Amino acid sequence: MTGRAPLGRAHVLPVPLPSEKRNSAGAIEHLSGELEVEVSRFGRHVWSDHSPQAALEHGGLDRAEAELRRRGVPVGETGAAPE
Repeated sequence: MTGRAPLGRAHVLPVPLPSEKRNSAGAIEHLSGELEVEVSRFGRHVWSDHSPQAALEHGGLDRAEAELRRRGVPVGETGAAPE
């Protein structure tokens, strides 16, 4: 499976950290990506398809925080709209 979407067109969304009683940037959501899927069984091609519209997500606190800094979002903010 391969997904593609421009990073600058993604939403950076907050996720809750209940044990710390706060939110943190934690998900990069693409609502206009594209997706290619190939399915194989025992090395033999079974099915493949392509979708020009797919919702894709990159998770991870460090990755989302780095994207906010790349966009120039002030420290302490937990989300950002697409560029």
